[in-house]
Amino acid sequence: MKQTLNIEQQQTLLAQARASIVYGCKYKAYLAADKNLLKLAAFSQIAASFITLKTKSSMELRGCTGTLTATKSLLLDVIEHAYAAAFQDSRFAPVREDEIDDIHLAISVISPMELLPVSSERELLANLRPNMDGLLIEQAGHRATFLPSVWEQLRDKQSFLRQLKQKAGLSADYWSADLRAYRYTTCYFQEPLEYEP
Repeated sequence: MKQTLNIEQQQTLLAQARASIVYGCKYKAYLAADKNLLKLAAFSQIAASFITLKTKSSMELRGCTGTLTATKSLLLDVIEHAYAAAFQDSRFAPVREDEIDDIHLAISVISPMELLPVSSERELLANLRPNMDGLLIEQAGHRATFLPSVWEQLRDKQSFLRQLKQKAGLSADYWSADLRAYRYTTCYFQEPLEYEP
């Protein structure tokens, strides 16, 4: 997958994500992907994405949904996850039509994942690259990920890993030789805060 997108392509995807939410508010259904856009290589490539919604007034999380596994075109993935972030994130009530102007959108296009062959927590921490790596951990049915953007809130490696383990339902000090860790990067872009629909 080509992970870099130019500014025009990024703006197009942000506009499609926003259109998906507006359409979802009005019709309670997915927006159909634009067939002309699907003909373009940047949008037809098979890719995985996460969509993050925040409120512009407070910049608090309002929804976040996505996948780490690329199974469909980037355009379709973005449209579907924008809808899911707005209406299907179980942590939040569905976005209402009167909230749309206060929603700020960000998109993370996910790179292929890289298994980190580590035998200790210390080795895992040594391999983590702050402000660059997303991390996925798996252990006996427990699974969780943090996108690279989480480094904005959790700036040191230990806090990042400890909170990720807790998100996965493990204790903060948990370690097992069977724990699997994968890192990935993202092409991250967002609407300007002064965005006016």
